[in-house]
Amino acid sequence: MPLRDDSPSRQKKLSRRDSNDAADRALKGKHCHISAERLDAIVDKNGVSLVEAVRGELKKMKSTEQYVKTAFWIQLQQRYDLEGVTVFDGLEEPDQAETVSKELWDCLQQARCSNPIHQDADVLPTFFEICRGLQ
Repeated sequence: MPLRDDSPSRQKKLSRRDSNDAADRALKGKHCHISAERLDAIVDKNGVSLVEAVRGELKKMKSTEQYVKTAFWIQLQQRYDLEGVTVFDGLEEPDQAETVSKELWDCLQQARCSNPIHQDADVLPTFFEICRGLQ
């Protein structure tokens, strides 16, 4: 049976790997609208990657804290200039804009009316049943 290596360097590598994975998951979960390749490639002027910055914040958190503070995510967005760059920027423009039928628009307005007395969510299923019958 092989001996188990419990040396301090092995333990340090395990905890480092775990914190890198946790930072990567937190970053990609929070910024899922930005491509993973771009998130991995971005560094600030000091050469610190996004994952390293998130990992540092995770290490600073107290054991009682469950979530990274919103202020950190805002600061990270500004520091790495993440505003306005999304995967949606690469989508092609549609050839022709599709218009919504007047009947559908009226049903949506009735279902989402700000006055609760005039709201009627039952109009949409009825409208869709009529449309299905027309197809």
